[in-house]
Amino acid sequence: MHFVGQSGSVRELVRPFWLLLTISAVGLVLLAGLLTHLQNRNSVKASEHLFRTMLSDRAGGLSDLTVEYAYWDSAVENMTETVNLDWIADNFGSYLNETAGVDLIFVVDATNTTTYVSDQGEHSDLDPFTVLSGGLSELVETARQTPGNAPPVPAHGILTTLDAFHLVSAARMTTYSDQQEFGTDYVIVFTQAIDEEFLAEAARGYLLDDLSISSFQRDGLWTASLPVRTVDNSRHGYFTWKPALPGIEMLPFLATGVLIAFAVMALTAFVFVRRIGNASEQMAEAREAAERANEAKSDFLRNVAHELRTPVNAVVGFSEIMQQEMYGPLGDPKYAGYAQDIVRAGKHMSELVNDLLDLARIEAGQMRFENQEVDVNETVRIAIGLVKDLAAAKKVDLEFIEDGRIDTIHSDERAIRQIAINLLTNAIKFTPEKGRVECRTLQQESDGGIMIQIQDSGIGISESDLPRVLEPFGQALDNDGRALDGTGLGLPITKKITEALGGSFKLSSKFKAGTTATVFLPMRSGIRQA
Repeated sequence: MHFVGQSGSVRELVRPFWLLLTISAVGLVLLAGLLTHLQNRNSVKASEHLFRTMLSDRAGGLSDLTVEYAYWDSAVENMTETVNLDWIADNFGSYLNETAGVDLIFVVDATNTTTYVSDQGEHSDLDPFTVLSGGLSELVETARQTPGNAPPVPAHGILTTLDAFHLVSAARMTTYSDQQEFGTDYVIVFTQAIDEEFLAEAARGYLLDDLSISSFQRDGLWTASLPVRTVDNSRHGYFTWKPALPGIEMLPFLATGVLIAFAVMALTAFVFVRRIGNASEQMAEAREAAERANEAKSDFLRNVAHELRTPVNAVVGFSEIMQQEMYGPLGDPKYAGYAQDIVRAGKHMSELVNDLLDLARIEAGQMRFENQEVDVNETVRIAIGLVKDLAAAKKVDLEFIEDGRIDTIHSDERAIRQIAINLLTNAIKFTPEKGRVECRTLQQESDGGIMIQIQDSGIGISESDLPRVLEPFGQALDNDGRALDGTGLGLPITKKITEALGGSFKLSSKFKAGTTATVFLPMRSGIRQA
């Protein structure tokens, strides 16, 4: 399509573009509103979490204080079966009321009969079960459930009086002697009023503005409230407060940002419309040129490989005849050496031709696979059998460690065998004499796939060369910056075949410290053509 210089086409592009611009502007406004809403909602949720944390901290502090006195041998001795008012006055008195805000302290026996009461630091005849409602008996019984041979475990909650709420904590009175606990049936209870001072301190410490208790849930779009629930799970009004609303605070900045974004979009619209046609045409031409170049490269590789195969096979065949002296001796022994060199070079050339054909088929998308049941261990074992002579010739120790848990997978047996042969041959080739190549298979627990891993003790590859060796004709460099032996096609072909089988290929190495090649294959490959 040719857009440049065609005003009609440009005008046609303007209408949908302005529609898109309008939709984008509306979207920005909606996004700003959504961000404001989310910020405010998250702030409300965060403040509710802070409030619960505050209430839990205060209840935990009161519980710790209760356990400290419930687990005190002297307290058990002077406040249970025998009530020693003088001892209590000396050790309790008004201290807890003044320092910890404890309003009411009382002890009950096994029948929940009150044996001692301290109100605001003074001995009192007050009946707690008459004054406190909302589950005091349940709280005491929960505290009494602590085993007699264990430290006391406190129970806490909220109870109510006629005009106030109280944090209440109870613990079984227990003594400790000779590394053993002795629990009693007595329970000590501490209460702390949730009064204005309590709420004001919590509001300052936890940023809960205007924290109060209301008999009804406060109205308003962005207010926070939580029900006041007593020990028996009854609801008695609400804790209410005003949370911070960062969304409202950032709304002017969002609005400014939306206006600026809209202006920039409108300004760039004209430039975009003017250039889109030319850019589209250039991209199409570039894509076509790249496709033609890729096709030409693949055709060239395929044609060269086919043209080379016949003469290379002839050279190898005639050289082997000469090497074996099938029609009589060659004469000078040097001729046999030359023939062997020709055979070796010809086989190398044949391998290169085969690799070129594989690469050409992959590049052209013509490599075909069959989806069949494959015994991976058996397939790898066959590949090892094909390269064991190469390993023996180089005196390389070749070991196969197979995972017996691996079942058959759905993939292409020939392709997996080619992967294994390529990686094993590569590992043996670059491992010095008396080195070691270890091949292992492993069942993957995470996704049920299988892993084929080949690790060698060879010369290794420097980290900077790893990307290069995975590209066609890319070769690692030695210490002198020279390319190592090989065609530079084995690893790229292996990687492409692995990916075509739906798997992944990983190569890790360190120079002079060996290389590890790992192939991951799924249980069902979902084969796609390379």
